Amino acid sequence: MTFSAAVTPSQSRLRFPVVVYNTGAKPIVIRDLRLSFLDEPTLTAPLPWTSLRTHLRPASDDHLGMPAVFAVPGRTAEQLFIEFGTSRPRYLVPAARPYRVTVEGLLGQGDKWHPLVTFTWHAARLVHPTNYIAYRNSPDVVEGEGPDKAEAALNAVAAKVVAQGGAPEGR
Repeated sequence: MTFSAAVTPSQSRLRFPVVVYNTGAKPIVIRDLRLSFLDEPTLTAPLPWTSLRTHLRPASDDHLGMPAVFAVPGRTAEQLFIEFGTSRPRYLVPAARPYRVTVEGLLGQGDKWHPLVTFTWHAARLVHPTNYIAYRNSPDVVEGEGPDKAEAALNAVAAKVVAQGGAPEGR
């Protein structure tokens, strides 16, 4: 799996490919999405769904869609590029390590969040966090830049957040 991300002193954006598969005959309606961090005492509030994109890799022709209710027809799958994020005054600056995350959805008329997919997000891949670019979500270092570079870059962003009077979450 691949993801796109940017972490700056003013906002954080995480974009993941999500496939929603409806096994039933009737359509399901998804009213909202969020990204929850599992077993993370410093990340107790989920990241809200900020936009729907046409591409995983940020590009000039990438269409921005606002979060909106959508339906998945029965016995079909929908691939979506979902962007989650925060903006001031909430700052997400992860450490360069793995996080267990779950994409959750509000389905139909209910008020209960349902897990759609759970996976490990490898934040140590964020070697250039202030650039909104795509990364391979792999624990293995492929491009030759490892977790030490990511940790230094993320620490620099966290220091800027603290200098602005903020408190970076995820550390």
